[in-house]
Amino acid sequence: MPHNKQQNITPPKNDIQTIKILLVEDDEISQTAATTLLRTLNCEVDIAEYGKDAVRLFENKVFDLVFMDIALIDMDGFTITEHFRRIEKEQKRSRVPIIAVSAYNDESFKKRASAVGVDFYLIKPISLDIYQKTLRQLNLAVNSAEI
Repeated sequence: MPHNKQQNITPPKNDIQTIKILLVEDDEISQTAATTLLRTLNCEVDIAEYGKDAVRLFENKVFDLVFMDIALIDMDGFTITEHFRRIEKEQKRSRVPIIAVSAYNDESFKKRASAVGVDFYLIKPISLDIYQKTLRQLNLAVNSAEI
């Protein structure tokens, strides 16, 4: 039976600002791979394995960026994104970039993602280079000294 699993993995401290990321992902191997790569880019990663946990975390903590799997156990990434956008409006918060991460390279998924408020759509697997380019494109600091 699945269990609630959350991790808060903090990268080593340095003089570059830490990027706070919410990783919404139910696959443990994908969680580990993404977290390992993002830590090298000076990111602090909170993991939500379930949609309900992602919504709770997003309500109670401010993130710089969200990486959102589309296919989760309890809720799809589209529905979670709709919850996040509603929370931003209700709490009068700035819009946080949401990056859909999926194995589905399908135009209908991409269109639906855009319609619910996803900013970018990436196809798995994601390399360090893709994470780095994504952070740069969003004007988030990237600690390239450790790469």
